[in-house]
Amino acid sequence: MHRDIVEHQEKLQRLFNNARELHKQDNVDDLTKSAFVSFLCVRTSGYLETSVTKILSEYIEVETREESPYIANFARTKLNTTFNPWPSEILKLLGQFNIEWKNVVRDAIKDRISASIESMVRNRNKIAHGEDVILSLEELTDTFADTQTLVGLVNAQCKAKISNSDIQRQG
Repeated sequence: MHRDIVEHQEKLQRLFNNARELHKQDNVDDLTKSAFVSFLCVRTSGYLETSVTKILSEYIEVETREESPYIANFARTKLNTTFNPWPSEILKLLGQFNIEWKNVVRDAIKDRISASIESMVRNRNKIAHGEDVILSLEELTDTFADTQTLVGLVNAQCKAKISNSDIQRQG
């Protein structure tokens, strides 16, 4: 996995650890604890969005290194538009690269993981628009694990394709 993604993931893990410590403190009010969880929701959603974008950008770079730099530039520009990381949007994006990737990831995240991530994105949007949300640290911790699973699935699909194309080029 890309070093930036691993570093982002590790930083988020440290923030989750800090949140657990904060939640143990009796002298910290519930509003502060809730605000920290809301902050983590936004950061977790951002982690998912930037990780998927980075993985696909790296894939574009590898696949087009011997092709036209104009194609690579166009694809990166299209990819770097900000999006809400809804599972359906990520699947749509994957399908634009490879329908098999979309199907593999869709089958792996259906039901629980997809619902977990949808809830996070819905809460992130509410937080961004100043609405109050009810979100527990435990629930968000599980969602963070689900985002890591989804990022790993996207990475695995791209890495498998890159490895196969490298083998074909050598053969």
